[in-house]
Amino acid sequence: MTSPEPDAGTTRGQRRGLAGSVVAAVIGGAVAYFATGRVWESTTVERAAPLLPETVRTTGSDLVPWASAAALVGIAGGLALLATRGRGRFAVACLVALAGAGAVAGGLRGLFGDSTVGWPLLSVAGGVLVLGAGAFALARGRHWAAMGARYDAPGAREKAHATTGPDAPPTAIWDALDRGDDPTR
Repeated sequence: MTSPEPDAGTTRGQRRGLAGSVVAAVIGGAVAYFATGRVWESTTVERAAPLLPETVRTTGSDLVPWASAAALVGIAGGLALLATRGRGRFAVACLVALAGAGAVAGGLRGLFGDSTVGWPLLSVAGGVLVLGAGAFALARGRHWAAMGARYDAPGAREKAHATTGPDAPPTAIWDALDRGDDPTR
């Protein structure tokens, strides 16, 4: 007994879920990375006369360097959701969620320090987007479509092509086309 074909609405919803997670992770990571590159703390250091006081500006990346790294991991992981499937997608979704948590923690560190409020808060907002994208991918990612066989390594394609040789049944060619293989190669 074969399973019924998924209706177009389900497939479209799955594509929207994947696209939404990718976009949320990329935008959230970019926002958090941008925010960590801004000045979070300014300190005026008095110096001996006749020197004028010096203002030392500390960016979020200087204050919490792992927050900007987590934001970059969120961006890369969001894009990697497109290229993975199965256990690989699960691992990437975990990594994206952890990266989002890291960006949130970095922003919170800035909020509770002697910093301005705006940039750390923006870092938290970006991290929440990345965290949400990772959590959504963990919950729904196993149902999302994956890249076709044409993107597999050449060894896998040759193995699939071997099943469509001259001794294969006539339906094997159609099966290869359904998998995304080119039986003419």
